[in-house]
Amino acid sequence: MYRILTALTASTLLLSACGGSSDASSDNASGQNEEMISSLATELASEPDSPISDPEDARCAAEKMVDGIGADRMKELDDSSLTDVGLGSLDLTDSEITVVVDALSECVDLNAFMVAELSGQFGEEAANCLIDELGDDFVNQLMAAGISGDDPTAQPSFLEKMTTASTTCGIG
Repeated sequence: MYRILTALTASTLLLSACGGSSDASSDNASGQNEEMISSLATELASEPDSPISDPEDARCAAEKMVDGIGADRMKELDDSSLTDVGLGSLDLTDSEITVVVDALSECVDLNAFMVAELSGQFGEEAANCLIDELGDDFVNQLMAAGISGDDPTAQPSFLEKMTTASTTCGIG
């Protein structure tokens, strides 16, 4: 069980380290948003060990983050060096964390990333089983916890779900 917790926690930390919309009626604001989206997409796709390797996926996530968080707030976050410090080091609100998690889960196959991360330790079949048993919502909750700096392993519901999934998948 400890091996599973360690592997999932490590995978979540990799995800979280990846580095309201504004009025786009003016060309200047639109150009600034495009520059922000392009810059964020480049950073997301170029991070080592990032779940985002495809530039189109990175652009998709960046667009959703800028649209959902808003250009002005993204500028504030950029001023605090969004990709240099990692998402977990920023003062993101709960709703902003939700936007980031939603953007990543809509644009990137996070389950495939998690399976790839866990396969080396448990084998591909067991890793697929584990992620299937845990489900998308659980993976998203792990990612949100990683971004916010919370420790999901401290919650009894986390341990219960992990125990059930690992038993079902024959990992232990």
